[in-house]
Amino acid sequence: MSGARKRNVGNTSSKSVASRIAKGSKKSSGFSTPQIIGIGSVAVLAILLFCPLEVFDFFLAKSQKIVRVKYEVPEFVPTDFVAQNEIEEESFELYKKARIVDPDDVYDSHDKVAWTDFNIRKYINAGRVTNKKDAYKTAAFNQLVSDDIPMNRNIPDTRLGACPSVEYPKEGLPTTSIIITFHNELRSTLLRTIISVIRKTPANILKEIVLVDDASSDPDVGMELIKIEKVKLIVNRERQGLIRARIRAVMVATGDTLTFLDSHVEVNKNWIQPLMQRIQQNPKIVVAPIIDVINKDTFSYIGADAFLTGGVSWAMVFRWDWLTQGATSTMDHTKGLRSPTIAGGLFSISKSWFHELGEYDDQMDIWGGENIEFSFRVWQCGGEMEILPCSRVGHVFRDEHPYDFGKKGSNNVFVKNNNRFVHTWMDEYTDFYYGTRPNAKSIEPGDLSVREHFKEKLQCKGFKWYLETVYPRQYIPERDSVAWGHAKRGAHCLNVFPVKSSKAGVYGQLGAANCNQGINNPSYQDMDKQQVVLKKFTGLFKQPVQMKDGRYVNKCFGTADTTPTNGAKVILADCVSNASAREANSHQRWNYIGTNIKLEDYPHFCLDGSDLGSFRIRTCTGSDDQQILFEMLNV
Repeated sequence: MSGARKRNVGNTSSKSVASRIAKGSKKSSGFSTPQIIGIGSVAVLAILLFCPLEVFDFFLAKSQKIVRVKYEVPEFVPTDFVAQNEIEEESFELYKKARIVDPDDVYDSHDKVAWTDFNIRKYINAGRVTNKKDAYKTAAFNQLVSDDIPMNRNIPDTRLGACPSVEYPKEGLPTTSIIITFHNELRSTLLRTIISVIRKTPANILKEIVLVDDASSDPDVGMELIKIEKVKLIVNRERQGLIRARIRAVMVATGDTLTFLDSHVEVNKNWIQPLMQRIQQNPKIVVAPIIDVINKDTFSYIGADAFLTGGVSWAMVFRWDWLTQGATSTMDHTKGLRSPTIAGGLFSISKSWFHELGEYDDQMDIWGGENIEFSFRVWQCGGEMEILPCSRVGHVFRDEHPYDFGKKGSNNVFVKNNNRFVHTWMDEYTDFYYGTRPNAKSIEPGDLSVREHFKEKLQCKGFKWYLETVYPRQYIPERDSVAWGHAKRGAHCLNVFPVKSSKAGVYGQLGAANCNQGINNPSYQDMDKQQVVLKKFTGLFKQPVQMKDGRYVNKCFGTADTTPTNGAKVILADCVSNASAREANSHQRWNYIGTNIKLEDYPHFCLDGSDLGSFRIRTCTGSDDQQILFEMLNV
C-alpha cells in the first residue's frame, strides 16, 4: 500500500484543501486565512499519518469510483515437510512465503457492473498509442490493431468433427476459477480475454476470474477491472514471475477447479464444458484445449491443427508431436488426446489435485520449464494429461517477449529452472539433458528437498516408467556416444537419400535436407531418416534403418570404396565392425574434432556438404560446408 499512499499524497495539495476550508469559513470563523491554511495542512498530514490502512484504501478506491470489499483469504496449511538442516529450512520458508497471501494484496469491488456496462472506451483510451513506431513496444504485438478491435468480436468456430453437435449438461459440472497473471499487458488484450471468458462460459461454471498484476508499471490496468462482475485482483508489490504469481492466485481461488489462461487469449464456443466434464470423470486428469492462433500483426483468428500432442526434446524444450497418419485418419475429435506434456499456458485441473501435487515449484523463476516439470510430475505421480479437441482457445503468439528476466537474463533463468526439475524427475536420464547443454552444469539448481518430499509422499514412479509407458515414441540416445541426434550443416539436417545401387547392403547416400517437422514426417528426435550417432569406442557413424520385419538396425556411414579418395561419396551401408584387420573398416571409422567429422585413419579428409544432395569427403579446409553441429555430445 505504500505506493498507493505516495501517489495519493502527491495528488493532495494542502494549499487547495486549505482554500476550500477557508471559503466555507468566511462567515463564522474568527481565524485569519493564514491560520486556516496552517490548521488545514496539519489536519491533512494527521489523516495521512494516522488513518488506518483499511480506511485509507476505502477512500482511495472511492476516488477511483471503486468501493473495496474486505477480502478473507482462505487459510493456508503447509505440507508436512520436516527440514533436516538450515538449507532445507530456508527452502521450506520460501515454499510457505510463496503461498501466504496478504489480504491487503487482494482487491474486489462492492459496486460490480456487467461487462456491457463497463466503460470500455475510457479504459482502452487510457493506454492507447497513436504512433506506429510504438505499436509493438509494450507487448511485442500490434497494439494499434488490437485497441480498435471490438472487445466482444465474433471469432470463427474452429472445432472439427462431431464437436459442434456434442450436448453438455447444463447443470452439475464443476465450477472453475479462471486465473490470469499479467505483467505490463495491453489493456485491450487483457480486457478482450476477460470479456470472452464471461461471454462464453456458463455462469454456473464460472466461479470467478482471479487476475494477478505482477508489478506492472501502470497499476490501473488491473485495478479498474475489478468493477466487472466476477473479477478480483491480486497485486504483487514486487515482480514474482508467472510461476509464483499463479501460486498466489491458487491460494485465493474458490472454484472446484482451476483454469489457467494467458492474458492475451480469446476463448471459443463451448470451450469450458469439455474440460470440466473430463475432470468430473477423472479428478486426477489435467486437460488442455487446442490452442488456435491469433495473428500478432492483424489479430486474425486462425484455427490450429488438431492432430498434435505435447512432447519434449532432450534439451527440455517443449515441442508439438504430430500424430501418425493412421491416428490422424481415424481420429475422433470428441475424445481426448493422451499427451506426454502440455504447453502450460492454458489448462484446467481439479483444485484439490493441484494442491495435493504441491502446486508449482516456487523456486523456479519468472517462467520457463514449469510446464515440463508439471507434466512429468502429473504423470509420474498418478495423474494423466489430455488435449481435448472440442475445446478451443485462441492465443496471440509473438516472436519475442517484451519483459526482462532480471539481471542474469532469460537463458540463466531457463537453465536453472530446467536443472531443478531434471534433477528431481529424470533419474539417470539427466545425462541426456546435459549432453544437449554441457554448459548447464555450471548453474546450480538449488535445494530440492521440498520437491523431493512431494515426490516421496505421492510415491511417484521413475522416469524410465514415464518413457516406456507415457512417451514410448521418444527415441532414447545411445550411451557411449561421441555425438547423437540430429546433425546440422548450416540450417539443414543430415539426411539419407535413396540411391540406385546394384551392390547389396547399401541403403542410401548421405546429404542434407530441411529438418523433419511435419504431418507426414516423424517429429524431431523420433527414429527417422535424420537420427544419427557417432560411437565413442568404435568410431562408427551410424543411423537406424527399418528392416522388412519392422525392426530397426544400425547401419554405418562410409565411402563406397574401402580406400577413401578425395571427392568420394558417403553412403549408408552395412557396418564392417568385426573386421580382423583394422584397415577393413577404415572407410567407416570417424572422429569428431571441433566441428569437423574426419575419417580416423585419414585425418586430412573431412565430411563435406558443398552439395546438399550428396555429401562427400574432401580435403579439410575449415569452410562452413564442413562444419557439422550435433544435437547432443558425449552421452
